[in-house]
Amino acid sequence: MFSFRDQARILGDPPNREIELRAPAPEQAAARLNTHVPAPLAAAVLDDRAQMSDRRIEASRSAERITGRPGRTFRQWAAENPASFR
Repeated sequence: MFSFRDQARILGDPPNREIELRAPAPEQAAARLNTHVPAPLAAAVLDDRAQMSDRRIEASRSAERITGRPGRTFRQWAAENPASFR
């Protein structure tokens, strides 16, 4: 199980840099989301994210059930896709 902070730590490991997590003010986040989705949906997304910020999420075996192959860890995936984080 790991949180957003755990993900940031893993992404910062290979280049040996710390990734700082900064949450925008609720008003800023709502304004950004409201340009893409209706206000009630934006509010629901922000509420969900606020509850998840430090909550740990347990990995499931869904990838293996769907693909027939074991899933990769987040660390493995990040190491295989460094261009995604430039």
